[in-house]
Amino acid sequence: MTTPTLTPSEAPDVVTRAMNGDTDALGDLYTEYNGLVFRFIYKRVGNRALAEDLTADVFVRVIKRIGTNFQWQGTNIGAWILAISRNIIADHYKSRRFRDDQVSDLYD
Repeated sequence: MTTPTLTPSEAPDVVTRAMNGDTDALGDLYTEYNGLVFRFIYKRVGNRALAEDLTADVFVRVIKRIGTNFQWQGTNIGAWILAISRNIIADHYKSRRFRDDQVSDLYD
């Protein structure tokens, strides 16, 4: 897992292509940021399987958002993806599933 290598000069083209539905561009974003997102999430949840699931959820949300009302203003696309990651983690901890798992662990 390496850090992203998408240069600032390449990012606008990749993001624009992704916004227009180019699946190769979406794949490029996934390739660039998958490792970074996984590490970001894993450090916060401490469970590999859960981190993998949440990482997948992040990229599902990226694909949904980038193809709709997304208005990219030329800022760091990685920061936007990490903001989604942070929101996915928060959603997980607020979810009923997480709370139910924590309660069931108390009784096991």
